Amino acid sequence: MRKSKQTPPKQQGDRRKRHGFRGMPPPPTFSLKELPDDAHLREEEVAAILRISRSTVTSKRLKQLDHPLVWVTLPGGFVRAIAGSLREYVKNGVSRRRPEDEIAAGAAQPLNP
Repeated sequence: MRKSKQTPPKQQGDRRKRHGFRGMPPPPTFSLKELPDDAHLREEEVAAILRISRSTVTSKRLKQLDHPLVWVTLPGGFVRAIAGSLREYVKNGVSRRRPEDEIAAGAAQPLNP
């Protein structure tokens, strides 16, 4: 006789997580420097290298069409970043901060124009 698994009854506040974990992943277990330029990286791997949340990576990919990272869509709808473009992005580093002299002068310019 086989015993069936019993699942606990659902509570009122329980909701199914449809997107999985979308926070900041742990540091990568590989070196970006050692990857070939044409290697494909998942969003989780890009987030781990940049040390930002996966949600931020997805948001930048979908909303900032002029973003310097190159994304390709594989058969089946899988989206991957190209390691060479990520390497260039990290090397060039785009700062969203205002220069120190602007801050010291009290310039009242918004950070995001």
